[in-house]
Amino acid sequence: MRQYFLGMPKDLGEAAMLDGAGPWRTFRSVYAPLAAPGLAIVGVLAFNYHWNEFFRPLILETSGQNYTLPLGLVSLQGNLGTGSISVVLAGVVLSMIPAVAVFVVGQRPLREGITSAGVNR
Repeated sequence: MRQYFLGMPKDLGEAAMLDGAGPWRTFRSVYAPLAAPGLAIVGVLAFNYHWNEFFRPLILETSGQNYTLPLGLVSLQGNLGTGSISVVLAGVVLSMIPAVAVFVVGQRPLREGITSAGVNR
C-alpha cells in the first residue's frame, strides 16, 4: 500500500489543501477513493490468507470443538486418513464458497488495482 500511495499524484492533495481541506479531509475525500482498488486487493488477499490459515489455530486451539475450518477438514479425514473422501471433498467445496463470494464481490476493484499497478500517474 505504501508504493500505491506514493504513486498517487500529489497535485490533487495540494489542490484540496488550497481549497481549505485539512489532512484528514484530504485523505478521506481525495486519497481514499483513489486507493480503493489497492485496498480491495489487500482486503481480498488478507481474507483469503486468514480464511485458509492452518498452523496458528493448530498451535493455539486445544479442543476439537473450537477448530477452524481447515483444521476441521483435516479432522474429517480421520485417523491416518481412514475417513470418507467424499465427506472431505464435500467439506472442501463448502469451505470454498465464502472465499469465492469475496473474490466475486471484489473482482472489479481487484482487476482495476492490478491493471493500474504498473501505470505511472
